[in-house]
Amino acid sequence: MQTSRHTMDMTDGPIGRQLIAFAIPVFLGELFQLSYSVIDSAIVGNFIGSDALAAVGASETMTRVIVGFFNGVSLGCTVVVARAFGRKAMAELKDAVHTIILLSLAMGVTLGLLGVAFTNVFIRLMDIPAETAPLSATYLHIYFGGLVGLILYNTISGILRAVGDSRRPLYFLIFSSILNTLLDVLFVAVFHWGVSGAAFATIASQIISAILCLCLLIRTEEPWRFEWRGRIDMAAIREIFTIGIPTGLQKSIVSVSNVLVLSHISYFGTSCLAAWVVYSRMSHVLTMTVQSVNAAQTTFIGQNIGARKWKRAEDGTRVSLMQCMSVVAVLAVLIVLLRGPVSRIFGDDPAMLAFASDFALYLIPLQLIHSFMGVYIAVLRGCGKAAAGTVFMIGGLVVARQIYLRIITGIVNTPLSVGLAWPLGWLVSGTMIYIYYKKKRLLAEP
Repeated sequence: MQTSRHTMDMTDGPIGRQLIAFAIPVFLGELFQLSYSVIDSAIVGNFIGSDALAAVGASETMTRVIVGFFNGVSLGCTVVVARAFGRKAMAELKDAVHTIILLSLAMGVTLGLLGVAFTNVFIRLMDIPAETAPLSATYLHIYFGGLVGLILYNTISGILRAVGDSRRPLYFLIFSSILNTLLDVLFVAVFHWGVSGAAFATIASQIISAILCLCLLIRTEEPWRFEWRGRIDMAAIREIFTIGIPTGLQKSIVSVSNVLVLSHISYFGTSCLAAWVVYSRMSHVLTMTVQSVNAAQTTFIGQNIGARKWKRAEDGTRVSLMQCMSVVAVLAVLIVLLRGPVSRIFGDDPAMLAFASDFALYLIPLQLIHSFMGVYIAVLRGCGKAAAGTVFMIGGLVVARQIYLRIITGIVNTPLSVGLAWPLGWLVSGTMIYIYYKKKRLLAEP
């Protein structure tokens, strides 16, 4: 099969170079997507105050409950497309794309409505301070109202990445990030719309990205072109749900667990909650590095399993682990060294700055554990073992964390002791996933 200049057939060629070439645009896309959160937080923190900053940060934790579910389903879409591309089954690929787009539109509307309906439930779960709760509710209602844009963009990006195109989603995201910045300044700093302005700026940017991506799929002459009239592929839906539903449930359940953990952070007051938001922005630089490598790895494994090149898929896992751990280690050192100046971007509250510095100093280096876990969970999902991965992720990121918090808060209840629940969960899940991977020899030729 002849590939276009935008795509990448990862079933042949130098593994390390392909993974890096694929991951860099994904990382840059994640970086610009992070800019949504950073710009919202910086503008809100400086123009409105710590209460609003805490509200936006807490709201984003809650959105991951619903957004995380669809992102899991979207991963199933990526694997289905990557396998069809690896098999060179173009008719199957075309039907899968048509099915996936319609499915994402339906789920985007449904999940958005669910988000609006359950906003108050989320806020009560987090035990958000009274002065922050109304602001969080406002942000969430607006955000969920435009959720279909984010879901459609993520779906189409997954389709393009599955065929090896990680550059064009980046171009659209750069455009929408710049637009988000301009709208943030306009709505918050000029029009003084407060938290509502930050939410409107975010969803407007997401919707525009989605429309641009959809236009690309409609106008392309490639076999994965989207046409409104097409065949619904029930086999593709079953495969998507087999991989995506367990992953989506795992992401949502973990997000609920994070909401409960965050309620422990809220116990220490608004300044501590705002500091956790700042730390989360810093740590997300490392998280998106892992996600970028995992995106490349998932596509690589999916294509090579489709082509029945098991040894190559296994070699790619070793290369991914080395690349991921190396980059995260370097970035962790830089973030720890720059934690003071970075924290001051979000405001000058002395208590917030002190909490943020401690979180970064002691928790950022432990992101290496997350890197290890991320590489091997990507293997399980690429192999279609999402259900097993879900069990292990829930075991570590939900059960182990909650047991730890129940014990530690009765012994040493400090912001840092609560924050350690995150790396503990990664360690437990990562260990179980790796043992399963080795025992089942997932990438050995059947």
